[in-house]
Amino acid sequence: PNLSDFDAIKTALHSKFCIKNLGQLKFFLGFEVDHSSKGIAVLQRKYCLDLLEDSGLTNSKPASTPLDPAVKLHLDDSSPLEDVGAYRRLVGRLLNLTTTRPDIAYATQQLSQFMSHPTENHHKAAFRVLRYMKQAPGRAEYRALAAATRELQWISFLIQDLAQTCVRQPVLYCDSQSAMHIAANPVFHERTKHLDIDCHIVRLKVQEGLMRLLLVPSAFQVADSFTKVPKPRSFYALVRKLGLVNIFNPPTCGEVTIEDE
Repeated sequence: PNLSDFDAIKTALHSKFCIKNLGQLKFFLGFEVDHSSKGIAVLQRKYCLDLLEDSGLTNSKPASTPLDPAVKLHLDDSSPLEDVGAYRRLVGRLLNLTTTRPDIAYATQQLSQFMSHPTENHHKAAFRVLRYMKQAPGRAEYRALAAATRELQWISFLIQDLAQTCVRQPVLYCDSQSAMHIAANPVFHERTKHLDIDCHIVRLKVQEGLMRLLLVPSAFQVADSFTKVPKPRSFYALVRKLGLVNIFNPPTCGEVTIEDE
């Protein structure tokens, strides 16, 4: 943007009424604004931390999902909640949080259906959403990245001891965009305080140039064949990457015939 245009607008406004220049926008109505070369990120970290503290869940165990898939909320699924006002205030604050956390939008919408007559189960479900907010996306993947980074560093030291040099910069592949964002973006620091400090070796070694991170699409993630149930075409494509060969009918040029669709 042209800064002279901003200056002209501020001058015009100041000519009509007195205004104060507070500098670059960093905080506004509960929203934190982070500026970087890639653009502007809008956050609600402090709002979320305050919400956890007010609810007494600062030291609680994080939940993996906003709602329990095995639990279906109903109008009269348990005893009525005594403090209806507390439930309404909590859901209202969660609704405000959905501005920057759309991943809790569905859960909050479900909870908002019981504002008139909330029950103990509804209150418990709302607290689960809060516990989910404690968990940073990509936490497990980031820990795995840290372990792989330490292994890569050890190998690099071994190569140096053998008086050899790496021709190319090593590449570490990751299939989690959240984990890659944690490694690259300082905006995520406050949201990942629960991660061990040594896990941030990933960010440090990327900055030092020891390696670079590349996102691997799910279609090329061989590990998915051990953890998921992919469709036949995807499954056989992953099997082909494992290097398996049918000894009774060896494929031509390493290709695997897909019989099932």
